[in-house]
Amino acid sequence: MSSLAAQKATIAQLLAHVNSWNLEAIAALFAPGFVRVLQPGRSVESREVNGDELILGLSRLGSTFITPVKYDFRNYVHDGDAHKSSFEFTNAAETRLGPFGLEGVMILEFTEDGTKIFRLVEYVDSKVYMAFREKLAAAMKGGPPN
Repeated sequence: MSSLAAQKATIAQLLAHVNSWNLEAIAALFAPGFVRVLQPGRSVESREVNGDELILGLSRLGSTFITPVKYDFRNYVHDGDAHKSSFEFTNAAETRLGPFGLEGVMILEFTEDGTKIFRLVEYVDSKVYMAFREKLAAAMKGGPPN
């Protein structure tokens, strides 16, 4: 399988795993040294997080879901030679804290064979993201929501 074909297959796996909220399977797609960067940095307090930190954050988010999260990926741009892909995404779920949903762009950088992700840069709607993050932080102070 070419690196480009592998990249496309890895993205398809990622979409399937986020829609089934299979955090172990998501983590299995990360290369050693994986980092995720949330953007725009000035408005979402961006910092690099490793795979373990990202999965912990997703676990906290998932503890609030009352409906399954639904992701959609579209408008892909792939560069097999540079081992990069980008695409638009949307997600939505009902949570104990109110509706959750984001839209943005993900840029993935892959290992040379295209089977693992070593960098994820995610551009999100910062106002929506920060409003939900504040609700989540307040809920986590008192423990996961019931």
